[in-house]
Amino acid sequence: MSGRSINAQGQAESQLGASWSWAPDEWSWMPTEGPLKARLGPPPKYARIEVSTAPVPPPERYAFWREIVWPDWDDDRPTAAQRRDFRAAAQGLFCGERTLVTFESDPTSGGRARPPASEQGGALHVGLILSGERLSEAEGDSPHRAQAGDLYAYDPDRAAQVVWPRRHRGVNLMIPRAALDRIFGADIPPATALLAALSHSALAPLVAVQFRLMAQQAPLFNDSEAEAAVGGTVELILAGLRSGHATTTPDDGAPAAALLLAARRYIEIHLGERDLDADRIATALGCSRATLYRAFAACDLTVSEAIRDVRLVRFRHLLRSQPATASIAAAAARCGLGDPRTVRRLFKAAFGASPQAFRATAGREH
Repeated sequence: MSGRSINAQGQAESQLGASWSWAPDEWSWMPTEGPLKARLGPPPKYARIEVSTAPVPPPERYAFWREIVWPDWDDDRPTAAQRRDFRAAAQGLFCGERTLVTFESDPTSGGRARPPASEQGGALHVGLILSGERLSEAEGDSPHRAQAGDLYAYDPDRAAQVVWPRRHRGVNLMIPRAALDRIFGADIPPATALLAALSHSALAPLVAVQFRLMAQQAPLFNDSEAEAAVGGTVELILAGLRSGHATTTPDDGAPAAALLLAARRYIEIHLGERDLDADRIATALGCSRATLYRAFAACDLTVSEAIRDVRLVRFRHLLRSQPATASIAAAAARCGLGDPRTVRRLFKAAFGASPQAFRATAGREH
């Protein structure tokens, strides 16, 4: 690739860690000028961008990565480890309005507010976790956990929180929203409902295989190969969504997305109550327990896992916001979490540190 370095000081590429394949007269977006916005128009039919922290001094790597790759996300305060060093790299392949990104990164997390109406309409992201884990919670959606081999989705028009608790690798495809409008109408379902639709299609395993192949082959594509491969992957995902969409409605009438949303809101309201379970949620929502189970199973999630994940996210928020002298056990109890040993194990599995270590780190950052 004939790349051009990106740096406000005009330093050499070897000192920067980023390059791209287009000139300003080919596309007005420059990565150093902020996030890509729809008003800047589509990229050239074929273009590449590469970003790596390797050439950047270790103490500056985390800030560099956030500025270039996550520019419109509010990041959690960097940990001591992130301030010492941070290793990450990504390669982007633009094919008109469709973009394929492969990435690997040390742990990171952040939140993004709902964009103003003038900036909505961004492409929907569908991806595959190659290694590591992704925890997410989006506006109007249930918490989602994706591990190695799992698909995930993200809608930039919804406020969201995302946590990558350990080093990870993945591949992500950005699909024009207009293509999804033709399947779902103007009201595109939340990410977990999209994943549920895709999982109901016989094409779902092929999508995962295709993502793995794309991650391997993308650096080798010429222009015509890139157009065919990226376009074919988009069409495979859209075909899976079409075929799976009709089967994501539970048989007693409540649409799966609406049922999941109602269940999540009920869990959030009652998460501190230790007797919260599937029976109680189903009764409150006026559906059968079997219907509730099917709705969550479509997202590869059990009801108990959904309750646990909501409680852990709330507990994490309390640890960050409460004074260091506040009781960790009391905070856990407020979130419906009981046995300290079990809480410690679950929290560490979800966020990579014990509650005590997490709060100590958060306290040092304030």
